[in-house]
Amino acid sequence: MTVLEKEAVGIAVNGTNGHHKTESKQGFSEEAVRKLSAARNEPDWMLERRLAAWQLFEGMPWPKATDEDWRRTRLTGFDLGNFQPFARPNNTDTTLNAQLQNELDEMASAASLIFEEGDVRYRDMSEDLAGKGVIFTDLQTAVRDHSDLMKTYFMTEAVKPDHNKFTALHAALWDTGALIYVPKNTKVDLPLQVILNHGSGVGGYHHTLLIAEEGAEVTVVDDLLGGENGMQSAVVELIQRNNSVVRYMNLQDFDHSLWNFLTGRAILGKDTDLRWIQVSWGSRLTKAYLDLDMTGQGVHGELLGIYFPTGHQHIDHQT
Repeated sequence: MTVLEKEAVGIAVNGTNGHHKTESKQGFSEEAVRKLSAARNEPDWMLERRLAAWQLFEGMPWPKATDEDWRRTRLTGFDLGNFQPFARPNNTDTTLNAQLQNELDEMASAASLIFEEGDVRYRDMSEDLAGKGVIFTDLQTAVRDHSDLMKTYFMTEAVKPDHNKFTALHAALWDTGALIYVPKNTKVDLPLQVILNHGSGVGGYHHTLLIAEEGAEVTVVDDLLGGENGMQSAVVELIQRNNSVVRYMNLQDFDHSLWNFLTGRAILGKDTDLRWIQVSWGSRLTKAYLDLDMTGQGVHGELLGIYFPTGHQHIDHQT
């Protein structure tokens, strides 16, 4: 028997009605995609994927008010030309500000990653976790050191680049995020924590890719902050093999001037157990597509949405 529970807490406040004009795309181009990939010294196969996604993005229409998914959410005032296409890492500064240090200290975790200015600011992983064969690393490192997993799972199964306009943009310009791989019958007792401090005035493309093999158990927390006058286009991919147990929390507390777009999808094998908690405190506008593929027998999935908008915030969790 398949069990699906969905819960929403709070009231979404709609903003103004209007029509979205075509963006100037200042700085957003194939050249920008190539520059980002070159700056990361990526292999040709990843550059090719990015460029293919960019072509998809350019060919896909922007959402319209007449689209069923966007009847209650407007992109009035949204213009890509208002943002730098991606953050420029500052590799000379490795210190954590007080806010990030507090976020890190508040949770007892088995491993932590902190991203700022589009790059890794801090990383920590227990020797015990590494000894179990668990992989918990940033995506830039994963492209180099775990290319087999990235080629197999990164935007190929749970969320594909052509899912929507924003996933195509994400696939072309993804920057921060984590690859998490938990081997068969491996239990991770403490949470794995990922903290993102989004830069000001820039586009960000955070990605969580989790593969839990048969019988694995893990808790993952994404903690999302910052982003004054920015734009975030994120993707979450949760892939659970038979009898695995996953607890995933996406805690979004972006600046109230940030445009936030999220596409998240979980693929659940036989007798899997998932609890996904999606919390939206921040952002100017959040449009989140959340989906559970529960085709396996004996699946239990809970998708819990919590949001507390104030003023003119608009929060749309679509399941």
